[in-house]
Amino acid sequence: MPTSNESLIIGKDIPWKDIQEEDLRVKHFTPFAIIEGGKVKATSMLLPYASLIVESPKLPEETYLPVTHKIDFRNLWEVFKERGVKDNEEVLVFYVPSSGIFSAVKPKLHIFIYPKGHQEEIYNPNFTPDNSEMWFKPIAEWQPE
Repeated sequence: MPTSNESLIIGKDIPWKDIQEEDLRVKHFTPFAIIEGGKVKATSMLLPYASLIVESPKLPEETYLPVTHKIDFRNLWEVFKERGVKDNEEVLVFYVPSSGIFSAVKPKLHIFIYPKGHQEEIYNPNFTPDNSEMWFKPIAEWQPE
């Protein structure tokens, strides 16, 4: 377990299965790779493509989520480096592993942009959206291929 001044890491300190299909709000995106000429270029074989700092009521504190799949990285690059996230928006990611013979090598992050405060509304038992159809519809989304 990390010391008090180290953050937890999903996959090391928190099992992936514990966050499966949970909404995680992205607080920070740190790329360790780049995209040049439409291709992902890793800067190191020892590092993931990127790291996310995420938070959720399901986590004990802000936590690192390593981004280890090229398609997940490409989608996050598009969100944060190309599209950008406005001040009145938040990014929620969901870890959703696929099943089947090649599931271990498939991308797993479903990425959504919602209005800021959406995560709090998800966990507020007294919240009822004015228009539930619009509330469930994200501003933008990126699904694994």
